[in-house]
Amino acid sequence: MSALHHCNFCFRELPTLGGLKRHISSRRECHRKWEDTIAKKTETVSIFDTEEQEEETYHMLPEEPVMASLVDGPPGNCNSTFDSYIPAPVWEPSPDKEETEESNARASKRVRVEDVPDEDDISAGHFYTNYSCHPVATVQAQGKTVFERQHEEARAMQTSEYAPFSDEEEWQLAEWLMKHLGQNRIDEYLDLPIVSTLPVVCTL
Repeated sequence: MSALHHCNFCFRELPTLGGLKRHISSRRECHRKWEDTIAKKTETVSIFDTEEQEEETYHMLPEEPVMASLVDGPPGNCNSTFDSYIPAPVWEPSPDKEETEESNARASKRVRVEDVPDEDDISAGHFYTNYSCHPVATVQAQGKTVFERQHEEARAMQTSEYAPFSDEEEWQLAEWLMKHLGQNRIDEYLDLPIVSTLPVVCTL
């Protein structure tokens, strides 16, 4: 694994020391923190200080103030490097952190099902009403269903059980046509000369 440098202010990883310097120089928040660090060590005035702060700290400056520079290094030591006061140690994530990140990544991709009660679920006894004290409904009349009436009429007329078809074969043919063909196809079939000459009892 290649060595990485990281910013001591925002902890961002950078591959090179030059990239670290450019990052602190360009990022306003990190640059401000860097200047605060320099000001605490050398009592110099930050370029981001207000006029009041500049007046308060002006009398604390040496007779020949040294300007801080990212290129020249810390004030008072032109030959030193940026690393002498802003260290850039090699940072490698611990195995425990890697395992934690991997487990978190796997957990985030895992499908979760939340058990939520249905809106249609009715709690027991919520809409229950006891009707044992009085009848629920009143019978107005008794009669037979339509099917029962038609069945009795067919038996009285002594017609076939396959009525209105003449026999079982005709009924099976009609059943097959209705199951497998549409109305247009059935009409075309019935219009065929070989079929039209046959006696037809019922029209589909």
